[in-house]
Amino acid sequence: MSINYSLPEYEGRELKPGHRIAFVIPEEFRGRLVRDVVLRHRKDSKYAPGLSEGDWDSNGAYVELSFTT
Repeated sequence: MSINYSLPEYEGRELKPGHRIAFVIPEEFRGRLVRDVVLRHRKDSKYAPGLSEGDWDSNGAYVELSFTT
């Protein structure tokens, strides 16, 4: 079973330092063991000046996951 969350903005949502997005787990999924979490994100090219497609971005986006019960 899986849950999919999509943001309405095509280019994603920029978060300022210290801000967060919370995804609410539906009641029928609460209390279950989480096996995998997959995040898909992109960083706007304005944050990667001088890089061509396929180049390694040493300043890629960072992601932190935390779970609360």
